[in-house]
Amino acid sequence: MAEQDIPSGAPTTSPREPPPGTKLVRINFENEYERDILFEQRKICTWGKDRIPYWREKQLNGERAMFWVTLPKNTNAIALTEQLGLGTLIRDENTFWLVGHVSLDRTDTPSSEGQPLDESLTRPDGSVLTISSLFVMPVVKGLRLGAFAMDQCEMMAQQPPYGSPNCIAITVNTLSSRYFPGGPEGPDGVGRWESIGEPRPKMDNALWYKRRGYQTYKEQVRYFTGLPSSHQTSSGATLDQLPWYGTFLRKELGAKTT
Repeated sequence: MAEQDIPSGAPTTSPREPPPGTKLVRINFENEYERDILFEQRKICTWGKDRIPYWREKQLNGERAMFWVTLPKNTNAIALTEQLGLGTLIRDENTFWLVGHVSLDRTDTPSSEGQPLDESLTRPDGSVLTISSLFVMPVVKGLRLGAFAMDQCEMMAQQPPYGSPNCIAITVNTLSSRYFPGGPEGPDGVGRWESIGEPRPKMDNALWYKRRGYQTYKEQVRYFTGLPSSHQTSSGATLDQLPWYGTFLRKELGAKTT
């Protein structure tokens, strides 16, 4: 779960704009190859690889619209080769690198099986939508692709078929800042990582969202990770699922302009 290093040859600073030809392309869950690429990307992300059938169902019934983040194969922004583990996609006679993915959702899609929906993340009338499952491959880190994906989803939020003319706000949720540098020490804060034998991460996504105009509206337990049966809390209780707090953020879009 720690931040990954920038690969050799990748730019170390973000350009003002992503490479020309960068675009979002809707994922086709009926295509086995695309499902396989998504599975591999979720393994790198470290969660969600088992949620693909659930996401497929949600997309089929119109509750989820999931997109590839793509670069044209002829881009010279970074030396991309098949050896880097990137999938490719041919659409409209053009070939794209599949360098990440993102989803714009009309209903909450929890990260864990059996977890209750959080009704604050979306509204049935489409006035609030949520962006989820944002991931960009480490090899293209520094190309502003995460910001591009967010920009595109925010624009689509008020446009059919994926968004709604009623949409006035976008929400996101991410791991609480309490687990990152500056958070409280101890097992319920930044010391959580040592307790599970992982290094402390550097990247706090909540701060990134705040720089994009999102504001925190609540914190509560949102995620669960599996643990060895021997793991114990400070009180001595044995756990098989470790709860993590999430930060919930919202950005007002305002009325749709014509």
